[in-house]
Amino acid sequence: MHKLKPEIKERWITALTDGSYAQTKSALHTAEGFCCLGVLCDLYDANHWKPYQRHVPEQVQVDGSPRSVETVYRYIPGHPADTYEVMPPESVTDWAGLGVIEAGQLATMNDGGYSFATIAAHIKENL
Repeated sequence: MHKLKPEIKERWITALTDGSYAQTKSALHTAEGFCCLGVLCDLYDANHWKPYQRHVPEQVQVDGSPRSVETVYRYIPGHPADTYEVMPPESVTDWAGLGVIEAGQLATMNDGGYSFATIAAHIKENL
């Protein structure tokens, strides 16, 4: 099991719990917010997000109306061909000290409906 770097761990927990990020699912960052791993990417460097339109024919908006396209932000830390939409790049996980298995567990928690507060408590206790 990997251990997060203490200074990054503290910053991440704070960012997840201080209300500065809205939570979303199924992508690192959408127009509605961030997943917990997207928050980590944003802490690493917020200048690498590039928006694009993703087709999602089976999703609906908050008001119940159908949505065929949503804005998702790809994380592009280097060459434009290196894009990340659902999991952070190795440069981010290495910087934080986060392992691939742990990142997958956090993504599953986030997309499974766990709140940022619950995820932050998990990070604090286990990573």
